[in-house]
Amino acid sequence: MTCYVATTNNGGELTPEARTLPGWSGANQIPLTVNPGASSVSVTFNPIGANMSCQLVYRDTDGAIHYSDPVASGVCTLPVANVRNNVVVAVVCNTDYIYEGEQTRTAKFDYRLTMGSGTTGTADIHTKWWDYNPDTYTIAASAGANGSIHPSGAVVVNNGAVQTFTFAPAPGYKVGDVLLNGLTVGAPTSYTLNPVLSDNSLQVVFRDAVPPSAPIGLSASVVNGSIHIDWADNSEPDLATYNVYRATTGGGEYSPIARGVSASTFTDHVVVDGTTYHYVISAVDAESNESVFSAEVPATAIDTLAPAAPAGLVVEGTGATAFLNWADNGEPDLAGYTVLRSSTSGGGYAVIASGLTSSDYVDASVTPGATYFYVVTAGDLSGNQSGNSAETTVVSKVLARWDFNDPSLGAANGATVPSSSTFPTYIWRVAAYDKSGKGNDITTSGGNSSFNWSSNSQDGDFSIKSAGTTPSAFTRSDRSGVSVANDVEKFNGAAFTVEAVATISGDNTFRTVVGREARYLSTLDPNFGSLYLGLDGENRARFLYVDVNGKYIELKSSSTYAADDNLFHHFAASTDGSTVSLHVDGVLVAQTTGAGMAGLGIGDSGFGYRPGAWCIGRGLYAGGGSDRWHGFIDSVSITGLALEPGTFVLSNDGPIDAAPAAPSGLTATPGDGIVALDWANNIESDLAGYTVYRSTTPGSGYAPIRVGLTTSAYTDP
Repeated sequence: MTCYVATTNNGGELTPEARTLPGWSGANQIPLTVNPGASSVSVTFNPIGANMSCQLVYRDTDGAIHYSDPVASGVCTLPVANVRNNVVVAVVCNTDYIYEGEQTRTAKFDYRLTMGSGTTGTADIHTKWWDYNPDTYTIAASAGANGSIHPSGAVVVNNGAVQTFTFAPAPGYKVGDVLLNGLTVGAPTSYTLNPVLSDNSLQVVFRDAVPPSAPIGLSASVVNGSIHIDWADNSEPDLATYNVYRATTGGGEYSPIARGVSASTFTDHVVVDGTTYHYVISAVDAESNESVFSAEVPATAIDTLAPAAPAGLVVEGTGATAFLNWADNGEPDLAGYTVLRSSTSGGGYAVIASGLTSSDYVDASVTPGATYFYVVTAGDLSGNQSGNSAETTVVSKVLARWDFNDPSLGAANGATVPSSSTFPTYIWRVAAYDKSGKGNDITTSGGNSSFNWSSNSQDGDFSIKSAGTTPSAFTRSDRSGVSVANDVEKFNGAAFTVEAVATISGDNTFRTVVGREARYLSTLDPNFGSLYLGLDGENRARFLYVDVNGKYIELKSSSTYAADDNLFHHFAASTDGSTVSLHVDGVLVAQTTGAGMAGLGIGDSGFGYRPGAWCIGRGLYAGGGSDRWHGFIDSVSITGLALEPGTFVLSNDGPIDAAPAAPSGLTATPGDGIVALDWANNIESDLAGYTVYRSTTPGSGYAPIRVGLTTSAYTDP
């Protein structure tokens, strides 16, 4: 009776046959064939019974026996060298096995053994494993129809010998597949087993090698700007498909333009007007045999079919910039797009951009306040141009813009005028009109939250400077009468840009030039507002905002900015929800990407005023006004787009020195053919010089007659 257990091999996992599990003894053995080149052998032991173990053992060619450490489960490994008969035995034991009937075989001794590295399968032996050394193996060699294998039949080969088999296809056939023990090894013309260490089966399959005939009757015609080609059907019963090739020179190097064409016709849509193409066709059968090319046929493209007019045109503007976007055209021969603009609806369009390869465009030549109408056309490679898209005018994405140049409110004649502090306490008044046209006017209330106007301005009109103990100016949509659709207090978009042009005063404190209310919204600090743009206590530019979920982002510049009320800076914070950027004077000073921010937070409660309110000159909240902005504020804007330098609503130039005051005290003294001019000296520390103008009519028509004067006097000869 053998001590070896019979097993079933399922993908390398060995399952023991229950009838060959041990009866009275508590152990059995599984012989495994070793790969001759292996330096170690491993198996994975999965016991099903209790108190089981697995150990590997072999005898080398000198007769010495080698054992692995036993394992209770998992991987068992044994280094090997000079293995006698190329056999290692896995010994499986159960230390408390007691035979109590046939049911105990599987109940207490069942297991699974997975062959690992160094083994090629189970060894077919039934005697002592160290004596087993068969002299020969048998290879069952066979060939399918339409060819032969040599040698064939039951080929007996010595153990460890080398055996080569050659294959001879019949005329018109080729080797299609070679199977070793049922597994494909490709389609070689011969196959060698080296060495032969077990019984094997080798089978060769032959396949058709005769390609179809070349297609005939090829013709070409131009149809609707495309080239249509046709040919006669091939008659082979095993025909599968056709391949279409094209070149731009007769007999030239053909390139495939379509494979697997099932019908004997094809239309080439990707052609350029005026170009002559040369076509050939090949036929392919079920065995992938491809015919030679058909006769060549030429055709010259005459593309008169224009692309479809672009659809979905949307134009969003910021005053000085318009952002255009439309749906991609789907024509394969599309060349590009042309953008046209008019100042009147329905006509008068002029080209402002052409040859665009993407379906978007930024028009930076917009005059603020002007009305424009846009259309887009599409062109193909043959020069055909589509009709106009639907006309679209600019939809302003500027939510609010304040420049504080409001003479009707008191800012007039370039002088400092009374602030709202002169009005009775708690009397709300309009302090600045919204120049975006949306109606989000700024208000103040009483002497504790006010400002003064000033002629110290970047653009030569007026700015404001905070005054009062809690200075600021607020949006109050309930008082300004703004529509719900235009109410900046209700804005909660994920993409926006906040800008301010202002000088810097003060030091060592947080200062907010633009803020927004949203107390109790932030998960970090309930006293945070929704947004702060300004400076931190170290004079670094700072932007912090909170989204509707209470998540916050804070950016700070690495550089600092000195106080100087004669230098106006442009501060801009922008985000699309993913990328958050902070620019100062058009220079990127801080940025984060992948922020994952939702829409700008509003919150459900405010502090003293109203949730969602915007404030100029300090933050809302925290700090109760302690973060007041001490410098001059020339202009502020809020836009529902993520802008960048070149598209900002306000100027993004570098620090701008305020213009000198107009010279005063001008006198003119006539003389003999001359006029002597004199005026008071300007006091600006950075004054460069004076320019003298002259006109023959009062009030207009002035032309410069002298520039670069360094003294406050001039004689006109």
